[in-house]
Amino acid sequence: MLVELLENLPSTIAKFYEDIYVVNKKNDECDRIEYLGTKVKVNKKGKYVDFTDYLNNYNDNIVNNIESNDTYKNIYKNKKGESKLIESTTNGDYKIVFIMDVTIKQSESADKYTLLIADDSPVITKFFTRLFESEFDIITAHDGNEAIDLVNKNIDKKLVGCFFDLQMPNKNGYEVLDYFKEQNLFKRVPVSVISGEDSGSAIESLIASYPIVDMIQKPFSKETAGSIVSKTINQSPIYKK
Repeated sequence: MLVELLENLPSTIAKFYEDIYVVNKKNDECDRIEYLGTKVKVNKKGKYVDFTDYLNNYNDNIVNNIESNDTYKNIYKNKKGESKLIESTTNGDYKIVFIMDVTIKQSESADKYTLLIADDSPVITKFFTRLFESEFDIITAHDGNEAIDLVNKNIDKKLVGCFFDLQMPNKNGYEVLDYFKEQNLFKRVPVSVISGEDSGSAIESLIASYPIVDMIQKPFSKETAGSIVSKTINQSPIYKK
C-alpha cells in the first residue's frame, strides 16, 4: 500500500522534500519515507503520536489542520528561523505529508547580478534558486506585495530580471505588472511571467497589455528555465556578459 501511494510522485518534485510521511491515525501508524528517484524506502516506522509530537514543535494547529482537511498547505517558521513548507493530501485512511525546507539565504555579492523570482509555490522558487544561485543572487517572494517590496529595495542595485507568477495571494501577478506599468519600471528591469495558462489568446492578450519579455508555462524543465532567464536578462540595460 505504501509504494502504491507514492509511486506516482515525480522524482523531480520528490527530491525537493526533506521528509515524506505516510500516517494513519486509525491504525496508529507513522512511516517516514525516503524517495530515491524511482524507489521508495521506508526509513523509519513509528506511531502516529510520534508524528504529531514532531509537528507540534512547529505549531499546535498543524495536526488539527491536516486531520480536518483533505489537502492542506502552509509555511511555518521554527525557533531557529527556518521556514518549512508542510503539505498534506488524503488517500483513504492515510495522510501523505510532505515537508520541505524553504529557507532561502538572501546573500548579496558585489560580483553577481540579481534575479527576483515571485511565486507562491516554494517548489518553483527553490527550483530557480538551486538552478541559478551559483551565477546570480536570487531573491524570492511568495506573494505580490513581497514582490513589489523587493523590487523597490533592489531596483537601484544589480537587479537584471524579474519572474512573476500570475496567480499569487494578496496581490496577483497582474497587479504587480500594473504596478510596473504605473511606475514605468519595465524600462529599468525586464520581466517575464511564470504561468500555468496555456491558452494562446490569453498569452497574446498578456503580451499585448504589458511589455514583458516572455512567458514560461508550468511545468517546465531546467533547459526551458535557463532559456527564458537568458532571454530576459539580455534585455536589461545594466547586464553585461
